[in-house]
Amino acid sequence: MKMKKYLKKQGIDCLSYKFFYGNQKESEMMKMKESCKPMELSHRVVPRLLPFQNQAVQTYGINI
Repeated sequence: MKMKKYLKKQGIDCLSYKFFYGNQKESEMMKMKESCKPMELSHRVVPRLLPFQNQAVQTYGINI
């Protein structure tokens, strides 16, 4: 909840937090969905290994 508050201050609207499990269910579903697809012949492995985080970066951008 603290992280959501800090992100909101920076102008990043994030997904709602679910008690105890957080966004783990969505993350696991995205991993299963990506692992069913055939691997493309390139060095782009992040979308396959970390699809949830990759989608967050595409949606909200990189804030450093």
